Amino acid sequence: VLSAGAISSALILRRAGIDAGHEIFFDPFVSVGGYLKDINFNTEVQMAGLVIGENFVLSPHFSSFIRANIPDDSVTDKDILSIMVKTPDECKGYIDDDGEVYKTNTIQDIRYLAEGVATAGFILEKAGVDPNTIGSTVYRGAHPGGTAKIGEIVDSNLETEISNLFVCDASVLPISPGKPPILTILALSKRLADYLKNK
Repeated sequence: VLSAGAISSALILRRAGIDAGHEIFFDPFVSVGGYLKDINFNTEVQMAGLVIGENFVLSPHFSSFIRANIPDDSVTDKDILSIMVKTPDECKGYIDDDGEVYKTNTIQDIRYLAEGVATAGFILEKAGVDPNTIGSTVYRGAHPGGTAKIGEIVDSNLETEISNLFVCDASVLPISPGKPPILTILALSKRLADYLKNK
């Protein structure tokens, strides 16, 4: 059973002769934030609060990278309030034979991110953040997947065309969830364990 992550799984499968890794999603995210004096949001941030939009999820998230967008040198991490914007992305990109990842952002990907960033900015301003200081981190990928999709590379029991070779990680997800996939992966793992016990 492989559970090596979307990129590693794709390379292992390809070296075994299975045509995996020709698509990939990243579950992209940015952190948006700004100046709110002495907010003290930079310690023990719980990501428990959610705003769920049609094409994005917002959650409390601290990033010291926001500070680079605020020209006032007196601003410290304790003066930054920030929100994570996570969106689903289209499965456009691939992994080459050397393990290099190439990812294309589509117009839809950019639109979803812009919607989430605008909503986060609105919330931050209502919370008291100086709107002239609101900035964003660079675009990052959080949960690569989709490189060995169910129905294409693995069957509904997560088995590849090689008998008794199973894959059970984010690589089998057919679309970007746009939110942390850990519960889905745990459910798939439990289902696969039950299947293997009974096989």
